[in-house]
Amino acid sequence: LRLQGDAFLTTVGSIMTDDFEQLVASSNLSNWMETLAIIATYSPESGDRYQALCEQLAERLEKEKFDIRSAVICYICAKNFPKTVSIWANTVVASQGSQKLALQDLVEKMAVLQEATQFNQADTLFNAKLTQYAEILANSGRLTAAMRYLCLLRDDASSSILRDRIYNSAPQQMSQMFPGRPPAFPFETTDIRIHYQPPAQPQPTHNYGGIPGGPCGAAPKV
Repeated sequence: LRLQGDAFLTTVGSIMTDDFEQLVASSNLSNWMETLAIIATYSPESGDRYQALCEQLAERLEKEKFDIRSAVICYICAKNFPKTVSIWANTVVASQGSQKLALQDLVEKMAVLQEATQFNQADTLFNAKLTQYAEILANSGRLTAAMRYLCLLRDDASSSILRDRIYNSAPQQMSQMFPGRPPAFPFETTDIRIHYQPPAQPQPTHNYGGIPGGPCGAAPKV
């Protein structure tokens, strides 16, 4: 079938022989949605292989066609959270007029994607953006909303100071809304107390009944 050079028959042959990697590698990127639909419909139900095929298609779109918008859809299908967040951070924020509104839009999308993909690993960019947005909320008095976003992150040094600051601003309210252990103290404790040590007492000198100058005094002059 493939020797005939017919795109449709080549696609059918790849499906019949379970050769989806070759199908993605040789597919026409102008019809990438058709390719994505084929691998979503006919590829084995094994999640790892489906995600790998979506990743392969996304990389081709990004590197060969420079179609970032289409590539990010495939990265989402591949559940590639770090790559998707990286693309969003470089495109969405740059295209918005207000930096705060752009940050809010980015954080909301990242939070939804994290929940959808069940991503629970540490990601530097994700932590930085959520911490930045949570700090804006905290500075405007929206402490509960700020803490909710911080709870999406794993405990890390970049957000530990803000967690401690928000929690201890209203500890009773925070302990009721977010039960569990309070945030760890983010600073190293140092004992700065001064330990007083009295000065050493001078040793007394003894004169043994003689004239100063020797143990028994100086010899008398004749």
